[in-house]
Amino acid sequence: MSVRRVRPEPDPEQRRRDAHANELLLAVAARLLGEARLAGAFPTGERALADFAAEVSLELHADEHVLAGPDERADLPRDDFKVTLRDPRPDAVGISCWYGSQGDHGRLRIDGVLDEQGGSVGVRLDDATQRVELSPAEAEVMKLALARKREADRPRFRGEEFLRALPVEMQPGAAVQVLAVELYGDGLVVHYTYDDPVDVRPAIPFEYYDLAGVEPPLDELRAAAEAECGNLTPNITVTDDLGTAYLGGFAGEGGVEVVHGESRFTPAVPAGATRLIVSSYAGAVEPRL
Repeated sequence: MSVRRVRPEPDPEQRRRDAHANELLLAVAARLLGEARLAGAFPTGERALADFAAEVSLELHADEHVLAGPDERADLPRDDFKVTLRDPRPDAVGISCWYGSQGDHGRLRIDGVLDEQGGSVGVRLDDATQRVELSPAEAEVMKLALARKREADRPRFRGEEFLRALPVEMQPGAAVQVLAVELYGDGLVVHYTYDDPVDVRPAIPFEYYDLAGVEPPLDELRAAAEAECGNLTPNITVTDDLGTAYLGGFAGEGGVEVVHGESRFTPAVPAGATRLIVSSYAGAVEPRL
């Protein structure tokens, strides 16, 4: 088993880059929103979006870029700040800012709300201190998971139609507390909390094990977390009495001593389901449908 450890506190230079990326993303979002408000909709044509990206890029510094799609990033320096626009619709457009191994993401709506916010943290292949070597078993899990993800070919969760929230009873003594489950027209969101996070995590995200149908090495991971006097990020999974295959996993979390997080899944819970089971390494709960 490979255990990936991440530095719990970024250095001052990384904090500066994080803040700069967030400011750049918001500045481009504000500019795009202003033009969309005047036109009554976001530009959806490939040419119109590319023209906007090119115009704004002329006003930025040499290491800042606005792109009409992710494919253009490959030709730019890895450490530059790259704002990409994706999945344009008249009422919303996806927006991300990539910088080095990290990215901030969101969806900008025509009403000015930036939702579906989250972040990505990668591994620098040119940094020996962050390089992760996968075991043959882990490499096979990755292969199976990616193949099954491609086979599923499901639409991305957007959460545009909120249906209702399911209360969850407290789980006394559980290391991970599931707080609530929100049902949407295209999926569901599980909200959870846990105390004392540590910088121990599997080399492969838990959701890849779930996709591959392989049990993650939870005993070893929990032992590594306990050795550092803390708790592991939970491996949230969802099942129901109809056997629905829910895909998804980690979406985002925040906090220092107490962490609040959420995991998003597709598809929507079928109308005929009578039991919904939400599980993690700390146990399982059944919200009332």
